Amino acid sequence: MAVRALWALIPVLAGASQAAPSQPPALACRVSHYRVTPVPLVPVAINAVGQVAGTTAQHRAAVWSQAGGLRELPLPAGFVHSEAVSINSQ
Repeated sequence: MAVRALWALIPVLAGASQAAPSQPPALACRVSHYRVTPVPLVPVAINAVGQVAGTTAQHRAAVWSQAGGLRELPLPAGFVHSEAVSINSQ
């Protein structure tokens, strides 16, 4: 008897798996407290206070913040290129 019940469930389970893709997609997640802001560098990291570290088009490491704008990091004498790889809260 258990085998018949199992064979009876197979068409039901097969129909359920075929019905799943025809369901409408879930609604997109809405997050209203984020804002996309273009920054004048290729970003690599952001810290907790919103400062973004990255590299400018001139291949210089820089930090950008909404309050302070873009600030290129100074290089030691003899160097012409730099690259930001991380940022901390300092």
